Amino acid sequence: MKKLKVSLPFMAIVMAIGLSFATVHHTSSAVSGYVNDPILGWTAVDVACNPGSNNCQVQFVDEEGTPQGSPLNVYAEEDEDSTPLPSSSTEPVTIER
Repeated sequence: MKKLKVSLPFMAIVMAIGLSFATVHHTSSAVSGYVNDPILGWTAVDVACNPGSNNCQVQFVDEEGTPQGSPLNVYAEEDEDSTPLPSSSTEPVTIER
């Protein structure tokens, strides 16, 4: 029992140090938004758009990566009169359909 009292706190410290190296740092986070798809109407999408001076856009592609339609602006709500979400990239985020 005495060995357990000594070794248990030691094992907890070793586990805490070991798990601190197992965390992942994300450089960009996914944002939920909406696009007004001409075929499907308003569709929810998750995109990683870093804040910037451009509009956040998505491009739907097929399995081969061929674009389907034109790039669509991503909005915070289902309203085209609102301002599109910002993005630092001029290229649209591709989403496979």
